[in-house]
Amino acid sequence: GLCRENSLNQHRLAGRRLALPRTPMVSVLLQRLSYTPPPWASALAAPTHGRIKLGHLPTPLMRWACGALSELGVRWSIKRDDLSGNELSGNKVRKLEFLMAEAVAGGHDCVVTIGGVQSNHCRATAAAARLVGLDAHLILLVRDK
Repeated sequence: GLCRENSLNQHRLAGRRLALPRTPMVSVLLQRLSYTPPPWASALAAPTHGRIKLGHLPTPLMRWACGALSELGVRWSIKRDDLSGNELSGNKVRKLEFLMAEAVAGGHDCVVTIGGVQSNHCRATAAAARLVGLDAHLILLVRDK
């Protein structure tokens, strides 16, 4: 389509891997971290068990060069959740950091989740659970023919 020639695909075609910035938050995985919600989330219930670092967060926001959109005055950026640093499926890392922290803090020995037979959510949950030493039980739904 209109945005075929963009910098994101050019980086992949060139075989380059984009480096994450080196910050204290990117250093060690599986640390238990406290969590303070941002001010805009003050009306929401805050997680009480912190989070367990499962990915290299925050992931970078990259400008996406798309000539057709630039001509319209549109600035387009892409959140690079594929650079979270492991196989937990991008944005699912954020949610699972809090869910795994709650399960571990609660003294649970397993987690249970449900999804379709090809669910990335279920796969990511199982992987995260094993990383923190929990068993994972998946209820996988299949469509009857």
